[in-house]
This record gives sequence, structure tokens and C-alpha cells, in this order.
Amino acid sequence: MDKRIVIHDTQELTERKHLINKTAERTTLALKELLYNKAGIGLLHDVRFLEIGQDPLRDRPLNFVEQLNQTFTYLTSLQATEYLMRVHKDHKPYILNLGTSPGFDIISEDGLVIAETFAATSPMSNEKLKKDCERVQNAIGVQYKYVFYYSPSNQDINRVKTKFPDVNIVRLHLELG
Repeated sequence: MDKRIVIHDTQELTERKHLINKTAERTTLALKELLYNKAGIGLLHDVRFLEIGQDPLRDRPLNFVEQLNQTFTYLTSLQATEYLMRVHKDHKPYILNLGTSPGFDIISEDGLVIAETFAATSPMSNEKLKKDCERVQNAIGVQYKYVFYYSPSNQDINRVKTKFPDVNIVRLHLELG
């Protein structure tokens, strides 16, 4: 689904984070009910295939696995945008291309700041960090190039940083409330 969002200020970021937290709370209630009523493979089936979850930013049902993936991807993008608004405030607003939207995950309206973002169990999973660095490094006419990621893993990424000196790689610490 194409999700393109323009962020002008931190208030808009706060509102979207609040919405993501609300959808997570609603899904938690549905999960509790499912855990109470199901077990084993039946439980796993329903968690994977039934639409007990919700799109983190829209009123649209999703299966739980999709909600999980989208939730942490969106939170990472919002946190990265907050960082960029602080460091590169002269380049606001920022356009977020969420989901399957074409383009870089984040781009300043003037096109001088770009970023790719992801959330993964490890920054090296599927060479995601390397692939995102290659993508932003190859962008032409861009002044500031970033890859932001969230991972609970504290895996060493110095090899990747050394290979892509023109790309700012930033590990985020998500605000989990």
C-alpha cells in the first residue's frame, strides 16, 4: 500500500507515534483473547493468518505478523525523521515513503537529505544494512546520506561503516512505552 506522509514538525511525529501505540494496544487486547481461547498450532495459525491486528496508521485490519513488521518499520522512520529535523532543520519538511511507496524511505523536500530505514533482529540480516548503504551512496546530487536502523542486537557494523564513508549510519533506540 502506498503511504506517503509529509512531516513539517515534531507535533506531527508525536501524533503518529501516539496512533501507532493506540493500534498496538488494541491488538494486544485481541491477542490476549486469542491466547485465552487457542493453543498450539491453532494459535499460531490464527496469529499468522487472521486479521486480529491493524494497520499502525490507518483504520484497516491486518494479520498480526504484518502489523509487527509495519509497526517497527514506521517507528524507525518516525524516529529517524525526528533526528533529521533536529540535525538538518533547514531542509524541512521531510517526506516519508512508508510501506511499498517508491523512492527513498525519507527525503527532504529540497532533495538534499535522504535516508533509508529499517528494523531487524540484526543489522546484518539479509545484508540489509549493506544494501541500504549502497542505495543511498549511489544517489546523485544529495548532500546528506543516511541509513537509520533499529535492532536489539549490538552487532559490530564497523566493516560496513568503513566501506561506505559517505553514508551516515545511525543506530536508533526506539522509545517503547
